[in-house]
Amino acid sequence: MFPKIYAAGKIWHAHMFKALRDVYAFDINSRWIDLGAEGVDPIVTHNKPLLWQMCLEDVTAADAVVIYCDAEDEEQRGAVMEAGHAMGLLKPVFCINTCKTFSPCAISDVAFTHHPLWNWVRDEERKLSALEGFARAARAIAEASVVGRAAMADLKMGVA
Repeated sequence: MFPKIYAAGKIWHAHMFKALRDVYAFDINSRWIDLGAEGVDPIVTHNKPLLWQMCLEDVTAADAVVIYCDAEDEEQRGAVMEAGHAMGLLKPVFCINTCKTFSPCAISDVAFTHHPLWNWVRDEERKLSALEGFARAARAIAEASVVGRAAMADLKMGVA
């Protein structure tokens, strides 16, 4: 069974997330990616409360959040909110590559990236493609799910 993933990232990556879902069969439940990468959908342009409600509902329904950073200078504002919501629900967050938002600077050590539910999916030598990053994250989510179910079974049986 494939994990249900909430894909977070810049709106101009929506087409890539749709390809991961529609072509590569990742179980991505992010409804925002179908609202138009150009940002012309009325929900995106005129109904941010509904947009955010949809995003938070989708994070709640997902097994994990996967954030994709394409460029070092990207700023991921919405993804920070979505990651915080996921961690508040005790769901893991996987960040593919990094960007300005998730990199330490003079005024922040980005403490939230040190939370036990925060996971890096990156290669120190090169930037990962979305496909490779999502594949790595999906494997990690599936493995964590199996380990978590086994631990819960042990607790129910009084083994732990």
